[in-house]
Amino acid sequence: MAKIDLHGYTIHEAWTEWKNAVQSAWWQGEKKIIVVTGHGKIKEELPRWCLGSPYIRNCELNLPNTGAYKLTFFKRK
Repeated sequence: MAKIDLHGYTIHEAWTEWKNAVQSAWWQGEKKIIVVTGHGKIKEELPRWCLGSPYIRNCELNLPNTGAYKLTFFKRK
């Protein structure tokens, strides 16, 4: 499972890193990716980014770690 840590990035930097990591992981055939956001603004924004992504099927908190999300990809066709 792929993992990316966005903690400490600005919103714009985090979005760029997230977008590239998600696309790369999807093309590599990953089924899920863990995204570490911390508890700030990026955590609030990430679910919106996922809604607009053609790669992400599901976005859920990676409990018990509430500063990270587990994203599930759509299958490649």
